[in-house]
Amino acid sequence: MKKLLFGAVVLALSSMLFPATYRVAVMDFQGKAVSADDASALADSFRAYLVDTKMFTVIDRASMDKIMKEQSFQQTGCSDTACAVQIGKILNMEYMFTGTLSKFGSTYTVSVNLINVETSEITAAKQAKVKGEMDALLEEVGKIARDFANMPAKRDTRADNRARDEQEAKAKRDAEEKARRDMDEKSRREADERARREADDRSKRDAAARARVASGAEPNILKPILFWSSIGVAAAGVAINTMAYLDPIQKYDNYKNATGDFANKWLNYSNAVVNIAPVNYIVAWSCYGAAVGLAAWWFFTPEMTTTAMVIPYYDGQTAALAFSARF
Repeated sequence: MKKLLFGAVVLALSSMLFPATYRVAVMDFQGKAVSADDASALADSFRAYLVDTKMFTVIDRASMDKIMKEQSFQQTGCSDTACAVQIGKILNMEYMFTGTLSKFGSTYTVSVNLINVETSEITAAKQAKVKGEMDALLEEVGKIARDFANMPAKRDTRADNRARDEQEAKAKRDAEEKARRDMDEKSRREADERARREADDRSKRDAAARARVASGAEPNILKPILFWSSIGVAAAGVAINTMAYLDPIQKYDNYKNATGDFANKWLNYSNAVVNIAPVNYIVAWSCYGAAVGLAAWWFFTPEMTTTAMVIPYYDGQTAALAFSARF
């Protein structure tokens, strides 16, 4: 297990040291009408050519076999794409190279496939043929390695996807945090503006109150009292005057329409005419005179009263004593 962890750490460090390269592994080539040793030797040569291109981070054969052994995975007989993808996931590779070496007559053919570990797709395939000796294949696999290095491969691995998802999530969090800060700032500005307006209104009210006291002017509460008093006294005079007029008439009608007890009804009428009516008229006209006097008083009474201020000082504290002189 320790060896497995060591191998994984080595692979991770190699990826960090060469971030612009692709993590790849080369599986043993399958031999058709050729020996397995010849196919494996050609795969080793291809692996060396890939390293020379500086475009790939290639795990060496020994490290690859060690990790596979730790995982109890047998590479022998593993030739299809699914098996290569499974090995690539164990080794944490981005791409896997598989190949075949075959002979037909005097012609040797080498075929190499580039497999995307994440998508399980064959991204690219190269092939070369030579006639005569197998040694000529060494130069051909070198050309194939350089062709793969020059090919614009699309790097879309699980690690890249995770990094992209993390960047998108971070950008979303940053946008949400910025929106929250903007909202908090807007709320703070609005609260500050409300507080400022309230302070301004309070200052204006205080200033108006101080100006009113300093100028000795206050609303005169006597003026509305005088107005409504004059109205009330005049109304009372009208009521009394009406009663003084209607009462004798009613009692005379009682006398005129009486069927008996004439003397008593005549006496009531006489008293109403001689005694009660003059008194009512006097009271009514007195009310009229009082109403006129109150109305005149109301008319000449000022809207504001004059206030005299005495402001003594005691132990640094100010006390205000005020009295009002009303008209």
